[in-house]
Amino acid sequence: MVSLAEAALRGQGMIPQGALALAAVSGGADSTALVLALDALREKMGFRLEAAHVEHGIRGRDSLEDARFVGELCDRLGVRLSVKSVDAPKEARESGGGLEDAARRVRYDAFRIIAKERGADRIALAHHREDQAETVLLHMIRGGGVSGLEGMRAVRGMYIRPLLDVEPSLLRGALREIGQPWREDATNADPSQPRAMLRHQAMPLFRRVNPAASRALARMAALASRDNDYMDALALAFLDEAFARTAYGAFIEGLYDLHAAVASRALRLTARRLGLEPWESRHIESMLGLRSGEAANLPRGWTAKRVAGRMHALAPEDSRRAFSYDPAMIGVEPADGKGFGDGLLVQTAPRALLDQAAWRARKPGDWWTPFGSRGRQLVSDALINRKIDEPFRACVPMLAIGSEILWAVGVGASERLRVESGADMDDYVMLSWRGCAPWSIA
Repeated sequence: MVSLAEAALRGQGMIPQGALALAAVSGGADSTALVLALDALREKMGFRLEAAHVEHGIRGRDSLEDARFVGELCDRLGVRLSVKSVDAPKEARESGGGLEDAARRVRYDAFRIIAKERGADRIALAHHREDQAETVLLHMIRGGGVSGLEGMRAVRGMYIRPLLDVEPSLLRGALREIGQPWREDATNADPSQPRAMLRHQAMPLFRRVNPAASRALARMAALASRDNDYMDALALAFLDEAFARTAYGAFIEGLYDLHAAVASRALRLTARRLGLEPWESRHIESMLGLRSGEAANLPRGWTAKRVAGRMHALAPEDSRRAFSYDPAMIGVEPADGKGFGDGLLVQTAPRALLDQAAWRARKPGDWWTPFGSRGRQLVSDALINRKIDEPFRACVPMLAIGSEILWAVGVGASERLRVESGADMDDYVMLSWRGCAPWSIA
C-alpha cells in the first residue's frame, strides 16, 4: 500500500519537498489507510503532514465517535488534526439537492478553510479505484458528456489522490494485516444514495460481464482524461483570442463558428474564468442551441445572449461593474490637417470643445447630431439602427458635453466635430482609440 502511494506521489509530483499536506481523514478504511501511508512517507519524501476531519451533522453519536477515533489515530501518529463541523442537511434543504451532493460541497468548503488556516499546500483525498469507477458511472447516467468520463483527476489544483489507482480490497487487507481498525459509515450502505446503489447493485452486475470492471472503467477514465486535455487545449487557445471581460460580464467572439465539441468546452472554461460554479451540460447545450437574438438563463442570475457568432455572458444587474474610463485608451496628438480620422476609432476634435467634454457611458436622453445630418437623434436609436449588440451599448465610451454626445467610439461622431475648410489646425487635436472595440461598425 505504501509503495503504491509512493509511486503515485513521485510519478505525478504530488507533494513538493517541504510542502504541508493536509490528509482528509473521515475514520473509514480508505482515509485511515491514506494517513498511515502518508505518515510512513513524510520523512522519506521530505514533506510535512497534518490532518483534517469534517463532522457533517448527519449521524449523531456515531459522528462524534468518528471524530474521537480520528483524534486518537492522529495523536498516535503525531499528526496535528483540525476538526470542523458543518450542517449538510441544511445545505441540502437550501439547495434543493440530494444529501450526498450537499455533504460533498460543505466538506470541500471545510477542507479549503482548514487548508487556508494551516497554510497547507496540498489536500490529500482517499479516493480509490472503485470510487473512480462509480464517479464515471454517475457522470454517464447524468449525461455529463465526454468530459465527465474522466472521473476524478489524481491531481487537480491543490487536491491530490495518491490512492486513486488502488483497489479498496488492498487497502482493507493492509489495515487488517497490521491490526489497524477503522470506522464504518452506515450511510455508505444507504440504498437511497446514488453511490451506494452503484456500489451494491450496479457494480456486481458489471463484474458478471467483466470481473475487472473497476479497472476497465478506471482505464476509460484515464483515456478520456488524455483526450480531454487535448480538446481543452484547443478551447483554451481559442478563448485566449476570443474571450474578453466587460463591465456586464464577458463575451466570446466567434463561438458559434466553432465545432460544437470545442465550443462546449470553451463554455465550460468560460464559467471557470468568470469565477462561477461549473455550468451543467443542460446549460451548455442551451447556449449552443441559441439563435441570434435569443437568450438563455444560467445559474446565479446570469444570462447568455447570442448575437450572430458572438455570445455574451451577462452578470446579474446588481453585480455589474460601473463604466470606467481609462485615459490610456485614448491617444491625443496634434492635428496635422492631412486627415481627420474615420469618425469611428480616430477622430479630430477642437481643443476648445475637449476642455468642456468628459468621457462616460451612455445615459438615458443622450442625443447628438450625427455627422453629415442636421437633425437631432437619440443616441440609443443610433446604437439600435447601427446594430450594436445590446449588451455592448452600455460599454461604448462616449465623449459628451452634458447630454450631447460628440463622439461614440466605434459608432460615429457628431456634426459638431466637423473641421471647416480653412480651419487653423493648431486649434484641433487627433484622438485615437487604443483599446478593444468589438462593437465597432468599422
